[in-house]
Amino acid sequence: MDASVEQETPQGNAVVRFLAALAAWSVRNRIAVFAVCAIILSAGAAGALKLTFDPDARIYFSKDAPERVAFDAMVERYGARRDVIAIVQPTGGSGGSGLREAADKIAESLKGIAGVADVGAAPAGQAGGIEIHDGDPPVATFAIAVTTLGADAYDTVSAIQEVGDAALAGEPFELLLTGEPAQEAAAMNAIRSDLSVFVPIEVVLIIGLLLLAVGSLSATVALLCVLGVATAATMGGFGWTGAALNGLTSSVPSSLLGLSVATSVHLILAWQHGLREGEDRHAALLHSVRLNAVPIVLATVTTVISFACLNLADSPAFHTFGTLVAIGLMLTLLLSFTLLPAVISVIPANPVNARARLEQAMARLGAFVCDHRAVLLLTGVAVAVVSLYGTSQVMFRDTFTEYFDESFAFRRATTIYEEHVGGITPIEFSIPKADGETFASPAYAADIAAFKQWAEGQPKVSRVIAVTDLLKAGGEEYGLTDANGVPADAASASMLGDEIGKRGGDPGLQYLLGRAFADETAGEGATRVIVIMQSAASDEILAFAADAEDHLAEFGENRRATATGMPVLAAHLSQRNGASMIKATPLALAAISLLMVLALGSWRLGFASLVPNLMPLLMAYGAWGLTMGELTFAGTMVIAMTFGIVVDDTVHMMSRYRHLRKGGLPPREAMIETFRTVGIAVFTTTVAIASGFSVLSLSGFVVNHDLGAITTLTLVSALAATLLFLPPLLLMLDRGAKAGGEASANK
Repeated sequence: MDASVEQETPQGNAVVRFLAALAAWSVRNRIAVFAVCAIILSAGAAGALKLTFDPDARIYFSKDAPERVAFDAMVERYGARRDVIAIVQPTGGSGGSGLREAADKIAESLKGIAGVADVGAAPAGQAGGIEIHDGDPPVATFAIAVTTLGADAYDTVSAIQEVGDAALAGEPFELLLTGEPAQEAAAMNAIRSDLSVFVPIEVVLIIGLLLLAVGSLSATVALLCVLGVATAATMGGFGWTGAALNGLTSSVPSSLLGLSVATSVHLILAWQHGLREGEDRHAALLHSVRLNAVPIVLATVTTVISFACLNLADSPAFHTFGTLVAIGLMLTLLLSFTLLPAVISVIPANPVNARARLEQAMARLGAFVCDHRAVLLLTGVAVAVVSLYGTSQVMFRDTFTEYFDESFAFRRATTIYEEHVGGITPIEFSIPKADGETFASPAYAADIAAFKQWAEGQPKVSRVIAVTDLLKAGGEEYGLTDANGVPADAASASMLGDEIGKRGGDPGLQYLLGRAFADETAGEGATRVIVIMQSAASDEILAFAADAEDHLAEFGENRRATATGMPVLAAHLSQRNGASMIKATPLALAAISLLMVLALGSWRLGFASLVPNLMPLLMAYGAWGLTMGELTFAGTMVIAMTFGIVVDDTVHMMSRYRHLRKGGLPPREAMIETFRTVGIAVFTTTVAIASGFSVLSLSGFVVNHDLGAITTLTLVSALAATLLFLPPLLLMLDRGAKAGGEASANK
């Protein structure tokens, strides 16, 4: 074994010896390694074929969360009815002639679609049928009641759009859909579209840049073999469990590609460097393994820790995503020291001599950094201060109806509906009755009317639907209720209750009173109140929900209710995931710092590594705060997704520099040599991964756009911090060292 490439710590020596022996064994037994990997690949492919896709938005929410419990109870009691709003508008400047007829034609065609309970009728107190709204152009709107959830709701919305479009074939009108079910369907279509359009571009871009980086088609194929087997094993194993993919877990393969690239690239580039130095194929391979073993293990384990922290999030989908990526990364680590050496042993031993010019360029950059280290260090401090201020300006909030740009029909439909009618974001309450009360009891109706009046006066509230609308519609004309729908007396309440009770099968009544309201006795049950908000962000939804719950409590204990509905669940998820990531980050940093200390054999270097590891996140969020301000919940995932790549850059630079100083090189020469040997891998892998994620920033779906943009910012910042800020920091820590002696950083 070449002693010059041994790591400095006992832990490092043990890791190096084990992985070098594993790589050597894999080369000697490469046929067996290929056979095992072929079996894994085949089994994984078979398992992947079993994967299904679940568009149900409820999978993101914990079943024991109070809001989810309230939501499930709401569905159980009142049914799953929700409204899809159909909007018919002229196209091509055709005007409004024939608009009502076109809307009637669509409405008639939609009857009989599975999951559609009613077309054109609205729940109690609202205008039913088709409404024409004047404007330029005029539009027609009507409600479509659907009673499905999850995948069935997606199919129902898709069928409504398909059948409606067919009914309008050849006519100068278009059908747009909005409403909560349409929003969920639009989100699923956006995710699927991005997976089919942007992710392939991302993959091709990363592979193309890797090909340029390693300068060899056969070496690129070797990298893809590792990534392919790891991904197949991960997703195939998930498929064999019978689990279904969702919008988050479907991105695991592309995430693994981006995160796993650096692991194998360092081994390939170091192998090629050894070939250029005159080593034979196998000696260069073992030299590469020994040199990169500890940095690769450390970078992988830190990334696994970051993704494992997603299990602290409030969403089961995040747990699954984090676990799958962590498993895939560990498989990539294993394959990098088994399958990759076996493949390298049979591909052409191409030293890629052209790489020498790039190494010289990196060496010149290293010399520049050394010569201007004081200025760069001060600049880094200034950037950190500005970034810290910028980070304080970041606001994590989600406006769910604005997740889509104007390229989405849902966004256009929502804009039109909000201009002519109002909002589409429902906040729901199931308000209980007291002993002896029915839904028509004057005392109960008075409390409902008072709550409705209060809610209508709150910011962002478009309208409120309650049982008093039903009572008012049936009794005001005959003097049985006042203007707010409160019965005049017990006799009026009894008369209204009896009359309404005769319509027990009416879906509109069940929407407010519950599916079993006709069988209820006094003192049992509750009625539903739906508050419709317009353009409300997640923090505004939560603020209203909390205020509403407090206001209901003022009516007495028997009026307490929990705000629920999909927007409430989503708002809580956004808030709790952000809080979970904030709590998890210090835990991850503590674990990663300890690993860095053990790997580098220096408390000082271990904790100093936190500075360049945190700088990219600080710079990225700081830049976002100074320019954009608001960030969707997707931004909370970036810490986990990028921290491993950041650590990978840092640990390779620090390990190589420390190794060269241990070997006797003076600080400046050691840093320049570090740039020459490690700089290319750091630069190319980071640029490749950043380029891949930057494609997502082109998405019209805000969640994916924000994820791609903030990840790209973080990776570019990581490259700047690693090449321009970390070296001056290391030189400052090492300024007391002498050539040939032990670096002061080792004290």
